[in-house]
Amino acid sequence: MIIKIRKPLRLDKNQCDKFINALKKDIIYRQQGDNGVKFIGKKVVDIKIDGDQRFFTNILHSNEQGELLIHFDHQGNHNDVIKFAGEHHLEFHQDSL
Repeated sequence: MIIKIRKPLRLDKNQCDKFINALKKDIIYRQQGDNGVKFIGKKVVDIKIDGDQRFFTNILHSNEQGELLIHFDHQGNHNDVIKFAGEHHLEFHQDSL
């Protein structure tokens, strides 16, 4: 899995450390309480960084080797993710990464 963050999204040093720790958990399947990368239905992928801070997206890419790229392009809280999920669905694109 390859992770990318859109440039305007920002993390301070402390948040960056928490983001890295959440990534180390890889994909988690418990929907509440844990930090990590979560698929919310067939709508959104989010990463809970700390408390109520999250990055999320609905667009996934894969390369010819089958590696998954998650390009987080939205930042917000739990309510922002739920609203976004109500308006979007997952999109998969095969690219040359």
